[in-house]
Amino acid sequence: MTEHDPGDQGATEPGLRQVLERATDRIEPSYAGTVLDLARQRRSRRRATLASLAAAAVVVGVVVGVTRMDGSDRLMPADVPDPAPTASAPAETHDPVLARWDPFTVVDAPVRETVLPMDVEPPATAPSVLEQPIGAAVLAWPEEGRDVRLLAVDGTWRSVPGTVEAVSGTNRLVTPALSHDGRLLAHPTDAGILVVDLAAGEQRTIAWPDPLAGPSDWPPELRWMPGEQQVAVLHWRGTWLVGLDGSSRRAPYGGEYGTGLAIDPEGPIVHRRWEDQDLRVWDGETVVSETRFLHWGDRIVTAHGLMAMSGGGGGLPGNGGPMVVDAATGEVLAYAPIRDRSAVYTDNGHLRPQGFLDEDTVLLLVGPMDFRTMELGEESWHLVAWDFREHSFTRLATGDTAMSWVGVAPGVLADSW
Repeated sequence: MTEHDPGDQGATEPGLRQVLERATDRIEPSYAGTVLDLARQRRSRRRATLASLAAAAVVVGVVVGVTRMDGSDRLMPADVPDPAPTASAPAETHDPVLARWDPFTVVDAPVRETVLPMDVEPPATAPSVLEQPIGAAVLAWPEEGRDVRLLAVDGTWRSVPGTVEAVSGTNRLVTPALSHDGRLLAHPTDAGILVVDLAAGEQRTIAWPDPLAGPSDWPPELRWMPGEQQVAVLHWRGTWLVGLDGSSRRAPYGGEYGTGLAIDPEGPIVHRRWEDQDLRVWDGETVVSETRFLHWGDRIVTAHGLMAMSGGGGGLPGNGGPMVVDAATGEVLAYAPIRDRSAVYTDNGHLRPQGFLDEDTVLLLVGPMDFRTMELGEESWHLVAWDFREHSFTRLATGDTAMSWVGVAPGVLADSW
């Protein structure tokens, strides 16, 4: 698998250059403590290797270095025999850092048939979902100058009337929030939250809480809470929970814009707190676990006790990439580094986890992009299944640049996975 880098086409980098590039990838200053911790861990993992080198040095009469249990180093003469090996073999260590990944290779990934068409091309107009209800939608497709269109599980399209003019702020294009099972849609408007029952063909608008009232240049992101009786409003003033009955309250988690918040459709809430450098898991109003977490990242999703995000840092190589973490312990289970010096896939949002398809697979929305050779709007977008345990990618659907704002119902895709 080759990496998309126009400046390096046709050239093969020598091994030393690869090592140097890996060593000089971006390291955040605030993660110095983590780097030292990881260095100690790696030093511990090298003990078995160093012991083997010490045995070899007996033959050639050299002095080799070994590592103490406390992490300090000392020199051992070559004629001092190694301790007798134990009967059991050393436990295998799992390296979460996978091979470097080039998002441009998703076009060559194997394809898999799901309820999605491989080429997603919404019609300019479609029947109203209020007049022709559908059981559920797998995609909600917003586009400038058009009502939101919905892709039903049977492959037909519907529209949500009135959404083309629902927002009057500077940024009128927002990602609609489909419930996990694709039955409900939530969309911000100037007046409040538009909630559409796609199966019943009914809609209503729930007023914003008073502190959030009024048109906004950038409408807040919406996410469905477990049980689908509340919507989380990720407002710049904080996270609010708005019930379908009109009730509202400030959430105990989620900071400005709801940064670092992930909601499991089965119940747990995961919050990565940047300033506190920790990871919290909530069960309702109660924190059930809290652990130190020094990796940066956003666009977080959670399920099966796992958390996926687009991030990096904390001593990891590369400039960021898709990452899967144990939500309770903060342990990184898989990380695919990307050569991304322009932060295309992290800060600029061309890599967005959408949810989990199962305990091994993360659904990613990927827009391969190179700012040096392409203009915004030229890129295609892809829904991709990432098996993070096998480090394999499967392409599920492809669309044009408008697909970058699409809302997805992961549960609908998971049922057909």
